[in-house]
Amino acid sequence: MFSAAILSLALLSGDAAAFKLAQAEPPVATGQSADAEIRAAAAAEGSPFPPGAPTDDYGFVGWCHGALAKHMELRPAVWGEVERIERQFPDPNTTVEASLASYDEQQKQGQAQLALFEQALNAKKGDKAAAIAKGQAIWTGAETAGPRPLAQMWMSWSLPARCHATANKLLGR
Repeated sequence: MFSAAILSLALLSGDAAAFKLAQAEPPVATGQSADAEIRAAAAAEGSPFPPGAPTDDYGFVGWCHGALAKHMELRPAVWGEVERIERQFPDPNTTVEASLASYDEQQKQGQAQLALFEQALNAKKGDKAAAIAKGQAIWTGAETAGPRPLAQMWMSWSLPARCHATANKLLGR
């Protein structure tokens, strides 16, 4: 996918401050073995919370749900620019088609994550709507951002690994 060096240059030349976006941790890969998933969850537990994210389990899972749902909702708005960027700055280690297809896989994984977060939020009592709204708020200003900086931020965002581990913790797993 889009290389970090090119993203850095693009962000420096674009209006990356057009909207607020919390920094994220590396995502947890799906389809891991049980041992690998346990190790990833343990590592996620020790990782810092993204700036501005709630630190209580329920609030954080709601934040994760909102941030991811909004990211997925933005795909149609950014897709044309994402395609342009991927074609103009291809990853030398893969084909453009494979890079673009990875976004489809990302959407599928996102749906599974949203289902997990929904289940975890429904398992406990709390203000679900408010928790989700806090996560959606990291994308504040996305609707007024230019297509290039929005696509760059969208491409570089990932769900914090802590989200999956915290949702499983709420579910007693």
